[in-house]
Amino acid sequence: MNTVKLLTQMIRVLTIVLLVSAIVLLKGCGADLSAPVDSIITINPSGKTWTVAASFLTGCPSPNYNDEVFAITVTDSDGNPLNDITITIQLDLSANSSPPALQCLELFDGDTGAQITSPYTTKTGDYGTKNIVVRMDFGETYRAELKVFSGTAYSSANLEVTS
Repeated sequence: MNTVKLLTQMIRVLTIVLLVSAIVLLKGCGADLSAPVDSIITINPSGKTWTVAASFLTGCPSPNYNDEVFAITVTDSDGNPLNDITITIQLDLSANSSPPALQCLELFDGDTGAQITSPYTTKTGDYGTKNIVVRMDFGETYRAELKVFSGTAYSSANLEVTS
């Protein structure tokens, strides 16, 4: 009798261990990892301003633009890069920009070259970095902000076209 009870208890314990292990493994699959508390997001360059001749201000879209590459890096509080961290990238015009300026900015994934929409959720790659391209059209004057979020971490870069 004691052998049967012992065997039954061992089977129950083994069943519980297997169930808990399966739950832990399944929970880890495809999980979006946000930056841990005290992480740092860096955008390089930290901003971009272009001064253009008044003759360029023909409205957006125009044939005059520049593609700016921005490297977004997520590190822990000690400066170690964090790979596979989910980040959200958002491009916002300032309140005093005119509505036509909405057509003056475009986002592209720096790894694939595909045009993306804001907000855009992606992950950091090697060295904790994700590259994106902001196409800044010179057809209007405007101010905008490139924002990046992950967990409690946040960073921004100012973008501007002046005349």
